[in-house]
Amino acid sequence: MLEPLNSHRIFLKSRHWKLRSPIFLSWISGTGVPCLCILLLLSLLSGCSNREPYNVILISLDTLRPDHMSCYGYQRQTTPNIDQMASSGALFLNGLSSSSWTLPAHVSMLTGKNSSAIQNSFARGEVTMLAEVLSSHGYETAAFTGGGYISKDFGFSKGFDTFFEAGNWADILTDQAEDHDLEKIYQGSRGWLKERQTKKDPRPFFLFFHTYEPHVPYTHREFLGDEQSVRIGPKFTVEALFRLRDKSLTPTEQEKKYITALYDGDIRFTDAYVGKLLHDLDSMQLGRRTIVILTSDHGEEFWEHYPERSADHGHSLYDNLIKIPLIIRAPGFRFPKKVIASQARSIDIFPTILDLLGIEDGPHVDGESLLPLMHGENRPERLALSEETEFGPERKSLRDGVYKFIYIPDPKKIKRNADLGELNQFELFNIKNDPDEKSNIADENPSVIDHFSQLLVQIMQNAHALPAPPDHRRDISPETREKLKSLGYL
Repeated sequence: MLEPLNSHRIFLKSRHWKLRSPIFLSWISGTGVPCLCILLLLSLLSGCSNREPYNVILISLDTLRPDHMSCYGYQRQTTPNIDQMASSGALFLNGLSSSSWTLPAHVSMLTGKNSSAIQNSFARGEVTMLAEVLSSHGYETAAFTGGGYISKDFGFSKGFDTFFEAGNWADILTDQAEDHDLEKIYQGSRGWLKERQTKKDPRPFFLFFHTYEPHVPYTHREFLGDEQSVRIGPKFTVEALFRLRDKSLTPTEQEKKYITALYDGDIRFTDAYVGKLLHDLDSMQLGRRTIVILTSDHGEEFWEHYPERSADHGHSLYDNLIKIPLIIRAPGFRFPKKVIASQARSIDIFPTILDLLGIEDGPHVDGESLLPLMHGENRPERLALSEETEFGPERKSLRDGVYKFIYIPDPKKIKRNADLGELNQFELFNIKNDPDEKSNIADENPSVIDHFSQLLVQIMQNAHALPAPPDHRRDISPETREKLKSLGYL
């Protein structure tokens, strides 16, 4: 049976007094139970009340497709360390992001709310962040991030005692950096954990670990060996990405495989750092009391729907962009379900962490705890909303485990000058029979379209969704602007 962190303390607070009451002592003495047993029982229960609290680490690996991870069945061994983590935790087969690009996806992940409901209030700093809740409950909080969108400029430092953004991103534009400063992010996190160990009575901690690996540029050749590509070069750079976008480079099938292998090499490279971090937890004797959650913000296009937007994201809401890995390892908790097929949304991470920690006074969120699913309970499929595309027209999608509904409110209103050609305002896919979303069955199913349309209207009305705020890129620092430029966002 699952027991949240504070269950023993809650039990003692409400019932421990009864163990010392005259009525209880009178009853127990009449049973003939030796007093020594009574004292031993009281001692054990008192010990439970002093149990060491759980720590939490949330790992976000930007742009990571689950179907390119070996623990999700990929043919290449891209994630041996994450595979091992998954073997001792719960793996969700249908993790779903709220968006297909970094900023709104992480907003939802760290607030538990759909981005359309809070896009204006988040920009004003009026939405409660996960770190703020944990800090108010005595947690020491730290974030080590790749910067860019996950920066102070965009409001992500709220609630963190320590907030680190990786620097020197201009090096990426000149091919001087190959790992999105992952080494700096890892060393910073490791140093912070070690520094805590020197404190006399360290508080429990929440660590947010974010890296842009395996985001473009793809630089690691683990699965290529000596193979070279004259037109692509030894790496897939931001410059090469722009050549795909403007159609000055139309890759051959072999070049597509070459680019994909570089992406997979970046995943393998990143996996090694996850392994290092997990090893550090054990060597510091923190592993047995640390909940680790690994996920991503979105996937990546590889010629499934929009060839000119390949090796990229943010332009659609098909599953190749919104399906994400989600793995939860919580030592000391018994999970009857190790592999879970039910839909799990990024907005569910926030309430799941609070549920695992026994925190009941968190803010209202749109997500729900995943513990019932991990406990094997039969629950209705969760409706997953995704939205907030960055390129092309705005889209909204609803996914219920059988159907995927995609709606374009205004096909003529184009973001970032990204013309994606003639588009259907309504799309519907039976994702059980058509998981690659190739056959639009909207015209044959008007009643289903009407059903999802009504659901979407209700969600937007309940959220009091407001028009999009002004371009949030205008008021950022020069350093953040360079970081975003190095990633191909500007």
